[in-house]
Amino acid sequence: MRGDRVPRPGAHGHAHLPRGDRWRARDASAARRGDARPVPTALPTPGRQGGHIVRIIDRVPELRELLADADHVDVREAESEVSLREFVAGAMGRNPAWMRGLFRARGVLARILRLREPDIPIRAVQRPEELPFAPGGRVAFFTVKEAAENRFVVLEAKDNHLSAWLVVATEPAAEGRARFELATLVKYHRWTGPVYFGVIRPFHHLIVAGMTRAGARGSSVAREGGVDRWVPRLLLTIAAGHVAVGLVGDRARWGGIVSEGLWNTVAGDDDARRSTLWFMLGGIALGGLAVLIRRSVIDTGRMPPETGWILLSSAIPVCVLEPNSGAWTLLPLGALALWGSRRDHSAASGTLEHGKPAPTQ
Repeated sequence: MRGDRVPRPGAHGHAHLPRGDRWRARDASAARRGDARPVPTALPTPGRQGGHIVRIIDRVPELRELLADADHVDVREAESEVSLREFVAGAMGRNPAWMRGLFRARGVLARILRLREPDIPIRAVQRPEELPFAPGGRVAFFTVKEAAENRFVVLEAKDNHLSAWLVVATEPAAEGRARFELATLVKYHRWTGPVYFGVIRPFHHLIVAGMTRAGARGSSVAREGGVDRWVPRLLLTIAAGHVAVGLVGDRARWGGIVSEGLWNTVAGDDDARRSTLWFMLGGIALGGLAVLIRRSVIDTGRMPPETGWILLSSAIPVCVLEPNSGAWTLLPLGALALWGSRRDHSAASGTLEHGKPAPTQ
């Protein structure tokens, strides 16, 4: 029986070595020969080893056993100025309607495969300071397996077909920012594991990508309370109704405006057409205000504090001068926005007060 074939060395006896070892071998050969020619040197690169990008999770000793035993690992990256807690709160607070629909569809598949937990419970969104980082704590439908403040957190979900771990790890980046990795680790227990994960994998990547973006925005998604969420939605509904009433109720006037070619068809002495035009523009302005408020809620987790005053100052004069109008709908909305802004301000003040360092003795 022939023995194992040994690769023939090259001219210097190290042609088949890995590239880095080849450089070191050439360096030693050059030193023996007294050769003064420069020898290539592998320069260290931040975040790289041996020419390969080193993931944050690979540099966390506590994760080595999980990574070695996993059947599937995927990692998403982001950079942000938020803390680890804010990233986790933002990522776990993301729960759009299409995602809830996917979870319901997942329940059908889970029942077909006879999984132990066919339904995923939707829990209340947690603020960053409320997140339990102690083992055994609950974050959404995950259980905290292990965590280290400002370093990483491992969230675990187990069933009879597979176990999954959601890992968020962080390290400092340039200019005071932080680099984050959101990793999914999966370990199959039986044949239904790869079948199940193969079906949901395309949707899994969509969900995790959205969670990473939400995490990079920070806890604004998690801080988004009911009032902050519903005021812009209700205002947008009122604006849409305003525009619809203007189009349907004044369709004869709009028909005349269009048939006359639009240009200069609302003359200064035609009060009816002027009223129709400004009614429509009022609805569009309300819709624009709703979109701007919603954008503020997405970016900061709160409505602008002026929202309530803007709504009330717009509604009260119209209600007084024209009681038979829809401006009354803006009064409770403005009051609700004022209450929500005061609540958010009180919560922020309490958080800052609680977060003050203790005075030195």
